[in-house]
Amino acid sequence: MKLNLLKMWIVTLVCCAPSAHAQTLTTLHGFGGAPSDGAESYGGLSSRGGRLFGATNAGGSADLGAIFSFDIAAGTEALLHSYVGGPGGEFPQSQSLLFASGTLYGSITQGDDTGCGGDGCGNLFTVNPNTGAYKITHKFRGRVGGGNPGTTLVSAGNTFYGGTDSGGIFNGNCVFEGTDFGCGTIFALNPATNGISKIYDFQGGADGEGPNDVTYHGGFLYGTTHQSLTPGFGTVFEIDLSTNIETVLYRFSGDPDTGGINPVAGVIYLGGNLYGTTNTGGAVASGGVVFKVDVATGRETVLHSFGGSGDASNPGFGALVYLSGLLYGTTYLGGTQGKGAIYSIDLKTGSEQVVYSFTGGADGSTPYTGLVEYQGSLYGTTSSGGAAGYGTIYSLAP
Repeated sequence: MKLNLLKMWIVTLVCCAPSAHAQTLTTLHGFGGAPSDGAESYGGLSSRGGRLFGATNAGGSADLGAIFSFDIAAGTEALLHSYVGGPGGEFPQSQSLLFASGTLYGSITQGDDTGCGGDGCGNLFTVNPNTGAYKITHKFRGRVGGGNPGTTLVSAGNTFYGGTDSGGIFNGNCVFEGTDFGCGTIFALNPATNGISKIYDFQGGADGEGPNDVTYHGGFLYGTTHQSLTPGFGTVFEIDLSTNIETVLYRFSGDPDTGGINPVAGVIYLGGNLYGTTNTGGAVASGGVVFKVDVATGRETVLHSFGGSGDASNPGFGALVYLSGLLYGTTYLGGTQGKGAIYSIDLKTGSEQVVYSFTGGADGSTPYTGLVEYQGSLYGTTSSGGAAGYGTIYSLAP
């Protein structure tokens, strides 16, 4: 659902001037498509023990998506699981995988039954990173229990947390409310028992709906919603896990000169501030923004508005990555070729630099997902381009 919304919000930009700060990108793998490889990666990567793990929206044995691993030292990629529809789900979207205690944990937005608009309400699963053994651990049924889990799971002690894009409360305030739809939920997962408990129902309206990825810090979950019925542009929120009380820290107003519109990625916590991106809005060509929200006051500051000539434009999924005083992220449009870009933000000066512009050739194009840092290098995927046109896995050494 969130992926479809993002595609509807795409803004076409024409970019010209090359970046003066380009860095060398290494293409590690070009996806080959069905039946023996994945295709079109919209979800982020996770890393552990010299390997990268991720999912593709298409490809695999049935061309309904796949889970893959990539050995960094050997430079080899392998499919761990192919989706075939039905109870196991299909078409992995924006979620990354969580590696914990030797197991990969994840969620898939649709599949399992015909609820939630006919595409199924999705499920939670585990994957053995060595054997590829795949197990469904929870089936969502929509309605009050939540449906369409659209976030990456995050670990906080012995509990994992995530969100559903629909289900939960029905009060007439949800944009997509219907027979199975609500405003979305936040849930807790006990990995020892695979039991889940709902900890918050989004109310819609000024409270927002449709949570993106959450992050944990000091007993609180922090995150964003990508939309709301009123005013309609998303929120930044916190949830106190000692009480399960949610507080909206900031509401995006839609003012093109200030806060941006419709975040589709989560936030990161640094020194009492939350840093994130919006997909559109901002002061330049509705290219989105990088923002900061002070947790104590709820004050929002726009660090950069995307969309100038040659600039990155329209951030997609995936939270920002902090490395050596800089924030790094990707956009699926913009750059010198209009095929997407990798950018950095200097937290001391606030200056933004386009560090790589995708060309749409062997390096890929249209990176919807964010980056992951592993041993000082940044890794990511593109959704298209590459030798076969199905996207790539790449690395960038800052």
